[in-house]
Amino acid sequence: MGLDFKNRRRKLLASFAEAVGDASRKGEIDVEARPVLEILNESDRFVSTSCCSGRVALVYDTYIHGLHDGEQSQSRAPRVQPNNRRDSGEDDERRVNKRGCEWLVMNHDCASSDEIEQALSLIPSSHTGNAVFKFEPAIFHIECEDLQAAGELLKAACAAGMRESGLMPGQRHVVAMRCSIRIEAPIIVEGERVASPEYVNVLCKQAQMKFAANRKRLFRLKQEVMKLTGRSVETEPTVSSSAISNQIAVQTKTRTKNPAGPPPRSQFANLDWGETNCAHEEILFESDDLRGRWSSASGIWGGKMYICFGYGGAGAHSRRSDIIEVSSSTGNRFFGKSFNVKNDKRGHEPPSARQYSSCSSIASGLLLHAGRHGPAKVLNDTWLLSLPSAQWVKGSASDGPECFRHCSIPVGNGILVFFCLQFECQ
Repeated sequence: MGLDFKNRRRKLLASFAEAVGDASRKGEIDVEARPVLEILNESDRFVSTSCCSGRVALVYDTYIHGLHDGEQSQSRAPRVQPNNRRDSGEDDERRVNKRGCEWLVMNHDCASSDEIEQALSLIPSSHTGNAVFKFEPAIFHIECEDLQAAGELLKAACAAGMRESGLMPGQRHVVAMRCSIRIEAPIIVEGERVASPEYVNVLCKQAQMKFAANRKRLFRLKQEVMKLTGRSVETEPTVSSSAISNQIAVQTKTRTKNPAGPPPRSQFANLDWGETNCAHEEILFESDDLRGRWSSASGIWGGKMYICFGYGGAGAHSRRSDIIEVSSSTGNRFFGKSFNVKNDKRGHEPPSARQYSSCSSIASGLLLHAGRHGPAKVLNDTWLLSLPSAQWVKGSASDGPECFRHCSIPVGNGILVFFCLQFECQ
C-alpha cells in the first residue's frame, strides 16, 4: 500500500507540474486553494486529487423528470448554450460532464444578478426542467499515506471549521475536507419560474457573504495544515502573535525612454524619463491588526503617510473604517499606529467601512473619494480628513457616478476623478 501511494503521489505531482490540472470540473487548481495544497503536497504523507476554492453556479437540468416513481423521461429538453464563464481553459466536454446537466454560470469569485438573468434568458420557453442557483464552499480531496495520517488531517480540517469533512470509503485513504456554508435555491421548477429578479439579487448578495466566510475558513485551514506538517505558523506573513516589523521591499525600477519621446503636452515637459530608484524601507506596526491590509487608499501630508480604509488585516476578513498614521522613526525605519479621527462637527456619521477609495493631498488635509462598502454597495461620497486637527468633514452631496478602483488628483481645493470602475457585482 505504501509503495502504491508513493507511485500515485509522484504521478499526481508530475501532472500538476505539467499543468495537466486536477480532477475537478475546472481542470486546474483555483488560486485561493493553492496555499493549502502547496503545504500538503510538500509533505510526503499527503497528495491532493481534486479541489475547489468555492463557487457560484447556475445549474440547468436538461432532462425532463417524470412525476411518478422517480423515473426520468428519455425525452430531452433543447440544449442551452452556456453563458460566459470565467473558468479559462475549459473545453465543452469538461464543462458538461454530467448526464442531463448544463452549468449556465460557473464562477469562482462572484456572480451578479445581471449575469444570472442573462443565463436564464437563454433557456427556451418550451423548457420544462429545473434551474437551481448554488453557492458551494471550498472542498478538498486529499489522499493520505495511511489511516493515521488521514485521522490527523481530518482533525485539522474540523479544527478549521470544516466540520462536514470525512474519510471516503475505499481502499485508498482519501479525506474530503468541506463545510456547510452553502446555498441551493430553485429558480425554475418544471419550467415555471418561482424566484423573482429581486430574489435572485438577494441570492447573489448572500453568496458574497458566503464567499467571505469561506475565505475565513480557508485561512484557518491553512494555519491548521501548517501545524500538522510541522511548519511554524508565526513565520507566515499573515499571522503573528505579537507586534512585529513588516518589511516592505520595493525593487529598483527602470523606466526606459519612450521611443516616441515624452507625451507632447507641455505640462509633461519636465518629467524625468530616466532611471528611478526606490529605497528599501521598514515599517514597524504597533499591533498585528494594522498589518496585511489591501485595497487601501494612502496619501502624504505634513511629512507623514496616512493609510485609509481597506480590507483585512492579520486574521481579519472585513472592510475597515480606520486610519493608520506612518511616521519616521530612526534611520530608514517607520512606525505605523492607529490614528484617532474625530467625528464631523456637523453631526454627520463618520465614513463607512470601505475599500478601493482614492486619496488626494490638498492644503487642508486629505480628500478621500468613493469606494466600495460591499459587493453591491458602491459609493460616491467625498470626505476631508482635516489635518492636523484630525477631524472628518463630510463633503457636499455628489452628482458624480458611484465608483471604485479609480484615481484622483488634486485640482485647486478639489479633486479630479478619472478611470472609474462604476460597478463589479450588482
